[in-house]
Amino acid sequence: MVWKDSSRGTAENRTHVLKQAVVGFRSDCGPGFLRRVREELFQEVRWAYTVSRLVLLDRLKELLGRERVSDWFQIDQDRVDAFADCTGDHQWIHVNPELAKDGPYGTTIAHGNLTLSLTLWLTTGREVMPVGSKMCLNYGYNKVRFLSPVKVGSRIRSHAVVKQVEDKGEGRILVTTEYTVEVEGEKKSALVAENLSMFLTS
Repeated sequence: MVWKDSSRGTAENRTHVLKQAVVGFRSDCGPGFLRRVREELFQEVRWAYTVSRLVLLDRLKELLGRERVSDWFQIDQDRVDAFADCTGDHQWIHVNPELAKDGPYGTTIAHGNLTLSLTLWLTTGREVMPVGSKMCLNYGYNKVRFLSPVKVGSRIRSHAVVKQVEDKGEGRILVTTEYTVEVEGEKKSALVAENLSMFLTS
């Protein structure tokens, strides 16, 4: 990947700045210099993070069928309660641990839509985007299936597989991704959903 922003300087200049970060802790370097180095390092990391996810359209199509897996994420009662407050769904199976003890799952469970809403967020940073993307819109879902409950206290992770890439013209690229949510220690997935993301490149 070639740096196109001339304001960021040449590769040699950036290497020099990074080297300065090492020697910058000498006693003859003032706080202003160290602050500038820290800012440059932050920009370097942020740029590398963004560009590493940008791919040409043809390259994006080559990623069809390749799986990306998120880190594990724990579902706690506070998050379930907050989701209940946002949606107004205060059914006891979600928000009342005492009643839920005698329920079908022995504990409270997450709302299915809470789990669904986490699928894209869990894989943030692992997704890929077409070069020139200015923004991405959640275009909807082709299908969603809730297969098994997510008990409060359990950990989940999201598996994402790009299924289709379509050039819709006028700078629009539609990417279809299948998400499967795994529950740690469970054989059955919590859900399977096919999401549509519209990337705008112009």
